[in-house]
Amino acid sequence: MNNPWARPSSLMGAFLLSQRIAQARFTMGQKLYLSIQDVAARFGVNATTVYHLAQQGALPGFKVGNQWRFSEEMLEVWVAEQVHGKHARKRGGH
Repeated sequence: MNNPWARPSSLMGAFLLSQRIAQARFTMGQKLYLSIQDVAARFGVNATTVYHLAQQGALPGFKVGNQWRFSEEMLEVWVAEQVHGKHARKRGGH
């Protein structure tokens, strides 16, 4: 039997693997928790950047064992805070 998580040998295989990974995201109740790779893909940055931001406490996340997880809801709040803070600094206000 073929291993569904084996390294793909083609572009189509890579696409299918990415789909299986996306379906395997961690859920708890109705909340979706993302991995470092998921967050990196969503923001278009390197996974190392996400890891460093999480380690520094600059990005809201938590560890399960030795793996980081991120709440979609908390990331949305964090993005809104980043945007709001940036606009307030440009205007010279709070």
